[in-house]
Amino acid sequence: YFSMAIQNLIDNALKYSEEDSTVKVQVMRKNKYLKITVIDEGIGIPDFEKNRIFERFYRSETANSKKGFGLGLSLVQTVVKQMNGSIKVKDNKPRGTIFELKFKLLHLE
Repeated sequence: YFSMAIQNLIDNALKYSEEDSTVKVQVMRKNKYLKITVIDEGIGIPDFEKNRIFERFYRSETANSKKGFGLGLSLVQTVVKQMNGSIKVKDNKPRGTIFELKFKLLHLE
């Protein structure tokens, strides 16, 4: 499920970005957390829609020209929550979107 969630974020970043733009995936360990960030230079998500994009079947007005059913980000959020993680969406200035996933690292003895 984790792989599916990451793949969905990358697929969305590619789908909503221009052909020659950059999509970055960063993985970082910070203190007791693992942070995964997917950064694109795409169409972005308007502020008034950021709190709705994780709803099942919700499709952004700017995304309606693309294929999809509005389930991907809802599934991503469900997987992240099942793993006791968090997900945030931010603007990538001057253009695009940043998704940040954060998970507490397990300490095995």
